[in-house]
Amino acid sequence: MAPKGHGETILPVDDESNILEVASSLLVRANYRVITASTGKDALKIYAERRENIRLVILDVIMPGMSGEECLRAVLELDPDVKVLVASGALKPGMATDMKETGARDFVGKPFDMPQLLEKIRKIIDEE
Repeated sequence: MAPKGHGETILPVDDESNILEVASSLLVRANYRVITASTGKDALKIYAERRENIRLVILDVIMPGMSGEECLRAVLELDPDVKVLVASGALKPGMATDMKETGARDFVGKPFDMPQLLEKIRKIIDEE
């Protein structure tokens, strides 16, 4: 059974509204609070305003405008201790490694394997 949340707030960022809806629904059912963003710029604004409450950012890699990698770098400038889980269904070779070297805590593929996603979320949130 996949681990549940303890009411922590998660910020999923994805330009595809159906993915945000599915992820939000799953996370709420798993006892997380959810704030969503559909662009990297929106995610940065939300994180800047509410970072003391946000325990994890789930960041899509390929988005129009600001890419996931650009957003990752910008959010790390705001908060070097931010916990980011990178998500993508279309990675170029080496991209997951590059993003982990940049500061992402882990990577998860899309479409989401829900138990795996919940396990990675719990592991990252519980890391000190």
